Amino acid sequence: MAVFNEYGKLKEVILGISSKIYSHDELPKEMVSGLRIRDRLLYPIAHFLFGDRPLPHYLTKQYETELNILEKVLKNHGVIVHRLEAIEPKQEEPRGLIQMFARDPAMMIGNHFLFGNLQIPMRKKERRGYHSLLTSFQSKVIKIDSIDLDSDTFLEGGDVLLDYPYVFVGVNTYASNEKGIEWLQRKLGNRYTVVPVYLSDPTIMHLDCCLTLIGKNLAIIHKNSIKLPLPFPLNQYDFIELDDDERKELAGNVLVLDPKTIILQKRHSKLQTKLEEKGFKVISLEFTEHANSHGAFRCATCPVDRETMQSKHLKGDLLWGFLTF
Repeated sequence: MAVFNEYGKLKEVILGISSKIYSHDELPKEMVSGLRIRDRLLYPIAHFLFGDRPLPHYLTKQYETELNILEKVLKNHGVIVHRLEAIEPKQEEPRGLIQMFARDPAMMIGNHFLFGNLQIPMRKKERRGYHSLLTSFQSKVIKIDSIDLDSDTFLEGGDVLLDYPYVFVGVNTYASNEKGIEWLQRKLGNRYTVVPVYLSDPTIMHLDCCLTLIGKNLAIIHKNSIKLPLPFPLNQYDFIELDDDERKELAGNVLVLDPKTIILQKRHSKLQTKLEEKGFKVISLEFTEHANSHGAFRCATCPVDRETMQSKHLKGDLLWGFLTF
């Protein structure tokens, strides 16, 4: 069980759930400004009407439908799918709960399973949804590490993009910070190079909302969302560029199933054409409800096993991991 890049054949994944969603009122103003007008109005109304109770199913069923269809597609492609354990907010915790976006609290880098630290207090409780999975993972990974939830060190999976030996990490106002990058570099050691990528727009939650790696030296990008110039070696990549509307709708937040197959939102036909011209087979699915809540296919999935490249470098690092465990 290991993940070294974003585009090897996906073999095993954690998928988010939406069995219970609790309203909240602590999104930063920049995040709220990025929501649809309907949702900006819905949040305070739902908070007033339902308080500490989960939102009714008629308000959340579309999330469940989108996730279930995605799960079926993944399984049809031979992917082992784990679902998070549904949790309940504790009385002493900040109000609100979402568990759709499995990518953000945890990440597999190489054969290390890492828990980051989410900056928005309401989301810190999401880590509990992974605990039952760790029992089955412990014999398959080298190390399990975590950041103290009470620290000011923040690292979120949506900011972390892998292309061994490089790990690109987004830095922005409300998610991962430079202390998180320093923590990650210490944990991974000198066989990886952690590269900060600074976002220029505080309304964007994570790096994968404006940059996604889809192949060796190939990525989807919205350059206006990132502070330029791009760092090395990201500046050596070929890019498929998004326009402003595509970025806002998270068109680039795709999921790579294998080096030639990508899952994409159905409404982004222009991007689909560009990907097909690059030789990809595109599976287009409806995922608008998630995208309107600042997340899409990459956000909803946390890969824990991808087929690895057969290189001497990588084999050596796998062996090194076992020897130093």
